[in-house]
Amino acid sequence: MKVDGFPLQSNVHFPSDYNLTLDAVRKCLSLVQKIIKGQNIKGWRKHRDWLRKTRNSCRNLGKVSVGGGKHKSTRIAGAAVDYLGICREVSDKLKKSASDFLTASSVSPVRMALLLELDTYEKMLDKHLDLIFRRLIKGEVIPHAEKLFSIFEPYTEWIKKGKSGNRVDLGLNVVIATDQYDYIVAHRVLEQEHEVESAQPLLNHIKQRYNLQIASVSFDKGFWSPENRTTLEPLVDLLVLPKKGRRNILENAREHTEAFIHYRHKHAAVESNINCLNHHSLDRCPDRGIGHFRSYVSLGVLGYNLHKLGHDLFIKNTRKRKRRQLAA
Repeated sequence: MKVDGFPLQSNVHFPSDYNLTLDAVRKCLSLVQKIIKGQNIKGWRKHRDWLRKTRNSCRNLGKVSVGGGKHKSTRIAGAAVDYLGICREVSDKLKKSASDFLTASSVSPVRMALLLELDTYEKMLDKHLDLIFRRLIKGEVIPHAEKLFSIFEPYTEWIKKGKSGNRVDLGLNVVIATDQYDYIVAHRVLEQEHEVESAQPLLNHIKQRYNLQIASVSFDKGFWSPENRTTLEPLVDLLVLPKKGRRNILENAREHTEAFIHYRHKHAAVESNINCLNHHSLDRCPDRGIGHFRSYVSLGVLGYNLHKLGHDLFIKNTRKRKRRQLAA
């Protein structure tokens, strides 16, 4: 078997704290109109005007941030203050009208569900207002753990695998295991998990599901850890797990055996399998929600295996036809 991972992008735009704040404002105003529809609640007649002002202020902040010129930091701070003022006005109005929203939503369970959704996006709004203030006004460096890369797909992670062009992917890593015939026998969506942490659960899952002795399994260096080597070696006949960094004499001899080199060269085939998956729509997930994301991955793997099976049967039948023609 060969094990490797690849990033699957979620259906999000490129994030910044100010455009995520705009998303939160837009969503809150939209939900408010659905909740108070047909109700005699005053104070929300100008919601379109608030959205227009918020959008214009966000666009102005973005232009200042990416542009050049003198006193850029001062101009960014000024644009950020204007933007924060408009967004905080919306946030304060949402809090003042909370009791009115509760009254309006009590007439329908659908509106009650919308009220719960509004509460979620209101928290997102307050979170990003705080991030903008800390980053653009106070000049703080925001820790990566505090960042959110989509208010609609909060599971989205910032994936930077050191590829050419300094590419960044927004989504989740997916690990697949393929057999000697290039069929995918197992996959795992990594949520708040690194590749090195996924090796043991994935291999244990394969052993329990198929109840077969694995002749060899190959990984790349991204899966290396001393714990993985110690845990995985008893599960397979040959573990091909290259070590990161310098190797001692015994490790160097182990990685230069004929079998190790042979299966390490064979490992490159999984890159072709991943490329095939990407070309069969498993490069970006158009669905919403983490549950649908997992389902999309599973359906993509199933589709790949069916396509591979059909191709193998087609080749087999073609060869049979040619043999009959030659025999005739």
